[in-house]
Amino acid sequence: MIECWINGSESTTLSVFDRGLSYGDGLFTTALIVAGKIQYLEQHIERLITGCQQLGIVLNDVEKLIQQIEQIALRYELNVLKVVITAGVGGRGYSRNGAGKPTVVISVFPYPEHYQEWQNKGVVLAKAETKLGIQPLLAGIKHLNRLEQVLVRKELDNIEADDVLVCDINNKIIETSCANVFWLSKGIIYTPKLDQAGVAGIMRDKLLKLLPEVNLVTMDAKVLEEAEEIWLCNSLMGIVPVKNFVGRPLNMEQAKALQRLINQ
Repeated sequence: MIECWINGSESTTLSVFDRGLSYGDGLFTTALIVAGKIQYLEQHIERLITGCQQLGIVLNDVEKLIQQIEQIALRYELNVLKVVITAGVGGRGYSRNGAGKPTVVISVFPYPEHYQEWQNKGVVLAKAETKLGIQPLLAGIKHLNRLEQVLVRKELDNIEADDVLVCDINNKIIETSCANVFWLSKGIIYTPKLDQAGVAGIMRDKLLKLLPEVNLVTMDAKVLEEAEEIWLCNSLMGIVPVKNFVGRPLNMEQAKALQRLINQ
């Protein structure tokens, strides 16, 4: 069962003139509820604040938002909470002039149970044909313009794989359909910079703090042909090892060690 609150009131009705619907003018974050508490709540709030600043959305009453999120989370044992913030209702065309205050949508979904199996057994990773465009102004933000990801997911739905590696139009590694990506090659850990495209996830940031030796790079997908390990991560699935990439079996030792480190 999905429950939803809009601007503090329980509702599933959104104005057809909301800028999130009309233009994708907004952003979101998706968090894990465990035993009535939001994991990495501070980081999720920081993501919303930073994203709103980048998009020029004025987000007031942050403390009120935090209180509402915490109160909602108390009702659940293991679920997913999503917060969407749009630039509000109105404005003339693309201009926000005349638009009202931001719209805040909070919804709660069931936890994807297959993530636990992914953590334990690893996933099969293919490579997507769909490429991401380059736009530094939006790079890193989890904004509402997700059409590229919809096309990636459409591709994934038609192949035998758990997820797909996604590159930009210059064939540089960015992410997967739903997660950030790290890889181990000749004893060195790498992850994409994400300064031109992609989403800078909560779990990615946590790993970067835990592993200061990680190299932030802009690299062609061909480098993964020599990777000993690849793992995926986001705040819902945690750390997921890749057991097979485009038909090639991989080790999972480093990913398993990181899982234990995060759990501690």
